[in-house]
Amino acid sequence: KTKNLPGKGVVATAVIFLSFFGMSQKTYAQQIPVRGIDTSMRGNLQLKVYQLQLNKSQTLIGTANQLPKTGIFAENEDLRSGKNVDNPNGVLKIGLSQALEWPGVYKARRNLLEEQSKYDQLTINRSRLEIRRDIRKVYYTIWYLQERKNLYTKLDSIYTTTYQATRLKVRVGDVAGLDSIAAEARLRELESQIKQFNNDIRIQQQSLRQLTGSESDLFSEQGPLEKLPISAYAAAIESHPQIQLQQQNVAIADAGLRLQKQSRYPDFEGRFFSQRLYGIQNPYSGFSVTARIPIFTRGYRTMIKAAEIEKNVQEQQLNLERLNLNTAYLQAVQKLERSKASLTFYETTGLKQANAIVAAATLAYRSGEIGFAELSQFITQAIDIQRNYLDVLNDYNQAVIEVNYYINQ
Repeated sequence: KTKNLPGKGVVATAVIFLSFFGMSQKTYAQQIPVRGIDTSMRGNLQLKVYQLQLNKSQTLIGTANQLPKTGIFAENEDLRSGKNVDNPNGVLKIGLSQALEWPGVYKARRNLLEEQSKYDQLTINRSRLEIRRDIRKVYYTIWYLQERKNLYTKLDSIYTTTYQATRLKVRVGDVAGLDSIAAEARLRELESQIKQFNNDIRIQQQSLRQLTGSESDLFSEQGPLEKLPISAYAAAIESHPQIQLQQQNVAIADAGLRLQKQSRYPDFEGRFFSQRLYGIQNPYSGFSVTARIPIFTRGYRTMIKAAEIEKNVQEQQLNLERLNLNTAYLQAVQKLERSKASLTFYETTGLKQANAIVAAATLAYRSGEIGFAELSQFITQAIDIQRNYLDVLNDYNQAVIEVNYYINQ
């Protein structure tokens, strides 16, 4: 039995390692770990673009009552020729002209601009919800990758100890060199996988910096990957920003229809002139009022018809958005329930089995019943359970984040 003593360090490391992970399923998050997530979103460039668009649309509301340009005219329509004409050069008239649309047009145009501004505000609301979801997803992905890396780092430590132990056994002639070769091969494979995890974490960190507009890495969690809590959830489709945004498209189409209807009413133009403007005594003065009445109304009727069709299009699109959003929500719930069921298995059975496998393999190895190859196989099986647990926990957390998106959290 003493010839197996060089493996005691391997066994002890394996037991401590798996016992540590055996407790990880008991850890629950009390809140999303992204501290001040709304504050961190302020640097998002997309939000800044949408905010500028909102500022623009709010500014344009002030143009609703903008009158057409004022005209300055000069005319001479009273030229006469022949003898005994008092004023053969006519009467020079200089004055001002101003066109006006039907009063209802200004009100309808203002209403349209206000509805468009509301759309821009709702776009910001939707974007904030999406960015909040994406930040959480990326954050928990980084946390998951960090835990996977830690898992392989600890496994790397085990195989480092194993490799050293098997080399010692080879030197004293207790075992052949195959165990040493196998342990070294596995060690090099783990080192390669750890490097890949580092690369994946850097990629996700870049995504997180892009979402927050930060120039530095934001991930700071060091403990075991937490399980996100979720209370009783229910769909909040009608209050979801995506639906509100499409409802606003219907309101914009309706406002556009009212504006087209107002455009078929007459426009007006007033003109005023006076020779007093250029210093003539006893001047001619006068004014005129013109009403532009639409006689050829086919074009107006066509525009109104097109606006009505556009409103119908947006109403049907609203129904489609409701259907799509509700379907996506139900799919997210199904995915959450599926992940929840799998996670329950690992929390109640799987992780305990991993510890039991290591305990039994350890006892068998120390008693000489199995060699390194068998021990390595059992450790790998236990590690696979731990890895699968982390995969399922990550799927569960991602599903919780997605469901929260649909219930406006």
